Amino acid sequence: MAIKYFAFIASKLGRIGLQSRVLRLIRPQELVDKYHYPARYLLNTPYKVRKLGSRYGFEACEFRYSERLDEFSCYFPGPSKSFPWLWEKMVQLTKQERLLGNLMGRMVKAGS
Repeated sequence: MAIKYFAFIASKLGRIGLQSRVLRLIRPQELVDKYHYPARYLLNTPYKVRKLGSRYGFEACEFRYSERLDEFSCYFPGPSKSFPWLWEKMVQLTKQERLLGNLMGRMVKAGS
């Protein structure tokens, strides 16, 4: 299973009740108050999508991954701001698309 770094960090911070506190350290208070909502990561891995799809009669799943660097980079202050860009380049070089942050999928129902 591929671990998406951004979802992994946000999920762990949420579980221990620190997501909002950490966000306020790296984002302006106005943006946190206006746009932040507690995120729960329940269906964000191919395994979980396949398992749920199987339960409802879907037999084939295709997945693609992408990165929304403009969305992620704003969460990395100072020198760490380049991390998402470097991550994407590393993924491109190693051809490990499944390590990118956004999971998109298509499922096919049996008999379709």
